[in-house]
Amino acid sequence: MLLSLDMFGIVIWEHSGDVLVIGQDIRKIRSHVDVISPMLYPSHFSENFSGIGDPANEPYLLVNMGVKMLREIVGQDVVIRPWLQAFPLKVDNFGPDYIQAQIQGAVDGGARGWLLWSPGNYYRDSYYAMDHFMFAAARQTGRDEDISDSAVTEKASVSAEVDKDATLAVGQCDEKQLTDDSAAAPAL
Repeated sequence: MLLSLDMFGIVIWEHSGDVLVIGQDIRKIRSHVDVISPMLYPSHFSENFSGIGDPANEPYLLVNMGVKMLREIVGQDVVIRPWLQAFPLKVDNFGPDYIQAQIQGAVDGGARGWLLWSPGNYYRDSYYAMDHFMFAAARQTGRDEDISDSAVTEKASVSAEVDKDATLAVGQCDEKQLTDDSAAAPAL
């Protein structure tokens, strides 16, 4: 059985005030968990945070930086599966591209999956972003014949109805995928 926990994304930067106030010290926790899901919602970071002028409007950069920094702290023994922002707070151009940028930032940073959260349970943009990401991943791995536009769109539409009152968790891996370093692309 794997032990997973959610953490505030701000503690990745290890500013002593944040760690003390929040009470989450990654270095003390890392040896006791298998999966860490930092909440890397770009809108929750202040202007000029860590050299990023407007983190809410730099979703790829903020998420990618956070995942890479967390990897440096926890090493290869802990899976990183971040929570990403699926809501428009403080964002100039929110939509599927915004979500997709976060997903790509997480993947490029070394995350093994991701989770999406919308406090209003609005996931339409999330489903569109996942459609695009799934097609891109399938093309990259040579499995594009396994996925048709209409099949994924239909699945997303059905899923949107079924999951309309639930938090959307996507891109998750099974235990073998969580520990298999040879898996380059997210599970489809």
